[in-house]
Amino acid sequence: MQLLANDADEDGGPSLPFSMIFDSNWKPEYLGNEPLAGTIYEKVSLSSGNTDLGFHRINIWINASTHFPEKIVTLDRRQTEIPYEFTNLSVDQNLPESTFVFHSSSFQEIIWDEWE
Repeated sequence: MQLLANDADEDGGPSLPFSMIFDSNWKPEYLGNEPLAGTIYEKVSLSSGNTDLGFHRINIWINASTHFPEKIVTLDRRQTEIPYEFTNLSVDQNLPESTFVFHSSSFQEIIWDEWE
C-alpha cells in the first residue's frame, strides 16, 4: 500500500510506514479495545528488530465498526512519535475499475525502473 509518493533513495519518506508494514519481519501484537471520543478501536502494534528501518514500532487504531485504520503512530529509533490520522473517509463510491488502471504508455518519458 503506497499512499504518497516516496523517493526510494530517501530514508523514511511519509509513505514508508504504509508500504513497509507488509514486510514479513514485523511482529504483530493485539493490544485490545480502546475507546476514543465515543468510538471503539481495535489497537494493534507492529514491531521490528531491524535497526536499518526508519521505524521500529507502528501502532494502528482500527475502527471496530468500519474496520478502517483511522490512526497510525510510528516510533523511530530516537523514540520520536509521528502520528497519521485519517478522517472523512469515503469508500465504495461505485467508481469503475478503469479509474484504477495505470497506462504507462501515457507517461513514456516519466516512468523509470527503480530496480535498474
